[in-house]
Amino acid sequence: LKTWFPSTSFPFIASAPMFGVAKGTLASAVTKVGGFGFIGAGFDLSPNSAQLAAVSSELSRTREILALPSSDPLPVGIGFITFHPSAATTSSLASVTPILEEHKPLAIWLFAPSAADVHTALIPGLKSIGSAWGLKVFVQTGNVEAARAAVRDGADVIVAQGSDAGGHQFKRSVGFACLVPEVVEAVEEEKGEREVAVIAAGGIVEGRGVAAALAAGAGGVVMGTRFVVSDEAGTPEWRKKLLVETKDGSQSTVKTAFFDELPGHNIWPSPFDGRAVVNQPYQEHLNGMPMQESTELYNASINGGDGQRASIWAGAGVGLIKSIEPAGDIVR
Repeated sequence: LKTWFPSTSFPFIASAPMFGVAKGTLASAVTKVGGFGFIGAGFDLSPNSAQLAAVSSELSRTREILALPSSDPLPVGIGFITFHPSAATTSSLASVTPILEEHKPLAIWLFAPSAADVHTALIPGLKSIGSAWGLKVFVQTGNVEAARAAVRDGADVIVAQGSDAGGHQFKRSVGFACLVPEVVEAVEEEKGEREVAVIAAGGIVEGRGVAAALAAGAGGVVMGTRFVVSDEAGTPEWRKKLLVETKDGSQSTVKTAFFDELPGHNIWPSPFDGRAVVNQPYQEHLNGMPMQESTELYNASINGGDGQRASIWAGAGVGLIKSIEPAGDIVR
């Protein structure tokens, strides 16, 4: 990892590409102190996508903050969610090529394909585009077979995300302590002569979690929820404060598809669900409120600008987060 990402320190610590939260300000703050920052680029890879235009702007901002000349590769990554139909079309590579060639990010992160062959087509194309500046492809996985498939597709870095993670993940998974060692063995079997790294994610918020991940065989870690509660995150302040006040993630968070179904249209493919803070809609759901009524109340609340019923994605390690801090201090 140090060879591929020379600006990073040991251990390799990345901030996750959380869409809407992880922008250029956060990514650059993480990278500045020897971490590796990702920007959440969204899911729309279609021509003239507003999401692609936004990530291009964020990459420009990142280069400005890091004060790097335009000829240098940019030591950050961008993350795409790949279940959108646009990811499965031949035009997706054409859509992202100008952005990649202009900004030269060192990494692309892919997650949640709508079908197994989406990444099979996408990864070689991305690596071909970025070969001139050493672009590496990260693939987020949650089980051994998904990790094997990602290696076969050409991924350079396997993100072994355990079920303690906040936000979206594989429905069927386990904690990283069990997942990482088996994924490491599987990657060794699949990679042949290539170099493929494995990094851990899911419930890691401080040094003890990092040490545990390294002991399990990971080459580094990714943290999401911890960076949601950083000064530079694009998270509303009331959400940051709520997460700091949330304790005992084993009881205060829950992994379920409920939060995706709540708006009335679950856009995520069936293999995935998410972990979020237990809130009023979920408690009402447990008490028997019909889903249609939950959806009506949720949409009325959100449309009215009220955050009371909002879904707050968070990992099970949230209780270990004591304060809102600068991203650089979190990495250090």
